[in-house]
Amino acid sequence: MSPDVQTSAGTTVIALEGELDDVRVRDLWEDVVGRARAAGTGSVVVDATKLSEVGGTGLLLLAEIRRTVVWAGGTIEMRGLTADQASLVERAVGHKPPEPREEDSHFVSDVGETAFRALDELADTVRFIGEAAIDLGYAIRHPRSLRWRDLLRVMGQSGIDSMPVTCMLSGIVGFIIAYQMMPALDRYGAADQTPTIMGFAIIRELGPLITAIILAGRSGSAFAAEIGTMKVTEEVNALTTMGLNPERFLVTPRVLAVAITTPLLSVFASFAGVLGGWLPMVARDMSLELYLQSVRNSIDQVDFLQGVFKAFVFAVVIGGIGCRSGLKTQVGPGAVGASTTRAVVAGIVAIIVLDGILVGLFHALGI
Repeated sequence: MSPDVQTSAGTTVIALEGELDDVRVRDLWEDVVGRARAAGTGSVVVDATKLSEVGGTGLLLLAEIRRTVVWAGGTIEMRGLTADQASLVERAVGHKPPEPREEDSHFVSDVGETAFRALDELADTVRFIGEAAIDLGYAIRHPRSLRWRDLLRVMGQSGIDSMPVTCMLSGIVGFIIAYQMMPALDRYGAADQTPTIMGFAIIRELGPLITAIILAGRSGSAFAAEIGTMKVTEEVNALTTMGLNPERFLVTPRVLAVAITTPLLSVFASFAGVLGGWLPMVARDMSLELYLQSVRNSIDQVDFLQGVFKAFVFAVVIGGIGCRSGLKTQVGPGAVGASTTRAVVAGIVAIIVLDGILVGLFHALGI
């Protein structure tokens, strides 16, 4: 039986009779809801006084009629319902969801928001590295607070295990630089200055830089993956529950380990790079003894200590960034991978920027 619908003076009256069971509601749904929707912002009256029975689906139909009218901005009156039925229908309407608003994309504001986010991330990273340095000083003053087993394990992974690939890469880079530089120097008759240039390039710059890049790829990513996995498996929260400081418990041994091994590894990498630069000089009948003596005469202790100091700073920064990325790991199947990627990228960018800052600082100090 179709409902009796009458419209007059902006008011739509929908009269329902009989039973509102599942079959009846299915037949009436499109017609009745469509009439309510057509009323727009007008007034709708639902006359349910002649309904003999209202089931669950019937209440759902009445709620949909009310929702359609209310969300369209109209007014509705329900007649003939019991207090309980009226309460259920009214509660089922809920709140109208906000209409999606298309936000205009402004280049200047987008750039500004990105810059602010980058500054916040940088400030948080600097804060974390500063706290790691404070914890590092505390661990040095109180050796018993250290987890020596973790310290020795990380030292082996970041130092001994990294030495072959670091020395090989540094040696190849030294060979390439010397090989490409000699033809250019030959034009000015200055090929014998190759050892001098190699000494400055490798010992002051490339040795520590190559070591730091390998460190970011190996140790930085390993720290982020290990701590990130612990974060996902709630082990970090368990440490906090037991009253332990996760940063001092997890970060300090790792940062201290790389701070010890990286300067030593940088020395070996620099020596390998210098040896790699000697190989092209063999064609010029330059002996290894003469080559090394020329390199030794071109640099002094300050140059050597510059490289060692850079390696130490790079190690603290990369270790801190790797551990911070692990502690910032979110929940999800790709969370650990994202943290690892972020640690490697942020570590490499940080050491290159930091190297430029240190070069400017040493130049300003005249060393």
